[in-house]
Amino acid sequence: MDRNIPERIRPAGSRHLNLSAWSLTIDEIIKTLNTDGERGLSQAEAADRLKRYGSNERVQERKVTFWGIFREEITEPLILLLLVVGIFYSVWGELRDTLTIFSVIVLLILSEIFTEYRAKRAVASLKKLSPPTTPVTRDGVYSEYLTSEIVQGDLLKLEVGGIVPADSRLVEAIDLEVNESSLTGE
Repeated sequence: MDRNIPERIRPAGSRHLNLSAWSLTIDEIIKTLNTDGERGLSQAEAADRLKRYGSNERVQERKVTFWGIFREEITEPLILLLLVVGIFYSVWGELRDTLTIFSVIVLLILSEIFTEYRAKRAVASLKKLSPPTTPVTRDGVYSEYLTSEIVQGDLLKLEVGGIVPADSRLVEAIDLEVNESSLTGE
């Protein structure tokens, strides 16, 4: 654990800033993270922090499998409701209605599995094809780096349509607009 980072912004057992970092001034954060507010980190310091704290990656997603998607789809609320209705019809209804309900459920589940499987495989292929990069200033030079190579203290430059690649502190903004739909699900 880096002893230069004060306890109030260094979470126990973590390699990232915790939520109380928002209360510090920009100068305090720059001093605490031992970075240059104009030139950014040096290449050597960034490499050292990458080794020390690890890469900037989310937890790897589970592998896409037929049975995994089947389990997701069978637990959807609409499917569960249809299964309950099918069970009630099998007890109190006609056999023809019961068979119709269960055949609709099976067709719905199979089409959802097929569609979901293809979509998840396509997204996984795209992630492998084009790893995300982020504009970063290091040693006073503005350049693109793999998002996984971003470390604490890097100076990021967000551009129009860009995605925030890591926990960051905004230093300067002009006409900033944020689309939070991926966070809120709206």
